[in-house]
Amino acid sequence: MAAPLPRVPGLPDNVAFDTASAYAWDELNETTFLSGVFAALAEQMGSAFGNHEFVILSSHDPQVVPASAAGSPANKVLVFISDETGTPPHHLSGHYRTIFKAYLTQEPVGTNVFPFSLGYVRNVPQFPVKPVESRSIGVFFSGNLNANRFALYRQLHPVLRQLPEPAAGLAYRLVRKLGWPPLRMDFSDQARSTHIRFTPAFKSGLSPTEYGQLLADSRIVLCPRGFTSAETFRHGEAMRAGAIVVSEPLPATRFYVGAPIITARGWADGLRKARDILRQPDILHRLQAETVRWWQTVGNETAVAAYMRDTLARTGP
Repeated sequence: MAAPLPRVPGLPDNVAFDTASAYAWDELNETTFLSGVFAALAEQMGSAFGNHEFVILSSHDPQVVPASAAGSPANKVLVFISDETGTPPHHLSGHYRTIFKAYLTQEPVGTNVFPFSLGYVRNVPQFPVKPVESRSIGVFFSGNLNANRFALYRQLHPVLRQLPEPAAGLAYRLVRKLGWPPLRMDFSDQARSTHIRFTPAFKSGLSPTEYGQLLADSRIVLCPRGFTSAETFRHGEAMRAGAIVVSEPLPATRFYVGAPIITARGWADGLRKARDILRQPDILHRLQAETVRWWQTVGNETAVAAYMRDTLARTGP
């Protein structure tokens, strides 16, 4: 590298934070997850870990040129997070030995770019995984009402779901613009043991601790799209909590292909599937067991570190 980059607090000296990042390290949602991944990777790789220079980059710009791109690519490994466009950073391939990129929509072939996991938001605590039958919430969602979530909102709303989609969308936009009547945000009366509430902005609803507790007490968690990508932190947070995920179609990467996630063709289908699963204890038990196993073997910090270790070994000189 042309110039020294800031080191990441609490991690080995060969893990740096790129100065082209949009945020400071301590502002990231991913700090706890990334710290856990690199701690596990250092342990798994042993002395070979020190042969690499790892750089973390957080940017929403798919064409960003990191400060760490300068100099020789030998043994430089980039972990590129935050860009939700799904664009593979091929313009950076010649500057790094290996690139791990979050939010990829598929596994790039014949390149040195590989998918990376979103993990979970740093201050959402993990609680012991409760058996599915002892959880008091059947279906859970709490999150920002962004434009991509109108499809779910419409299916929950008793009036909008009766209207054709164009008319429902127009009515919704008018209510938001006029501010009257007050926009309904709580749909927890949809069914017994349901907690479904929309919020006006990211992180503007429950506290992280309350959110984590509710995840741990939920049988099924609805995971609608984020602002841009179908991937959200909620997917990892729910699976870590041992909750069954119902989601829109997810990227064809190793973190989702074959995962025990219930895929919805639309939210009428998703809500119907959630109701059906709740009525079948055997399926609930099986899906929870498969979800916990998937998180432990594919999604958590130790599993992601093992994937990085194996990728580096497979693609190394």
